[in-house]
Amino acid sequence: MDPSLPRALAADGELVQAHSLLGWMADMAGGRAEARRHLEQVVVLEPQHTEAWQLLARQYEAARMGQELSALKARYKAQFARELR
Repeated sequence: MDPSLPRALAADGELVQAHSLLGWMADMAGGRAEARRHLEQVVVLEPQHTEAWQLLARQYEAARMGQELSALKARYKAQFARELR
């Protein structure tokens, strides 16, 4: 992992691209909790980032977080007027 990403987030916790990259990398490495943490931030900071919504849904499903997944799907539908796939 590029050490500049965590340093960048330490300086500014609202860097969407850093959260996105760290979430994706954690997802690929199997770090579910870390992936969820970063992807949740992406969805909050950049609601139009549909890939983050999809990866976060996959993380919730893998962790059997049914309530969180249902809430995420409802928020997605309200945001985009379509179902989260």
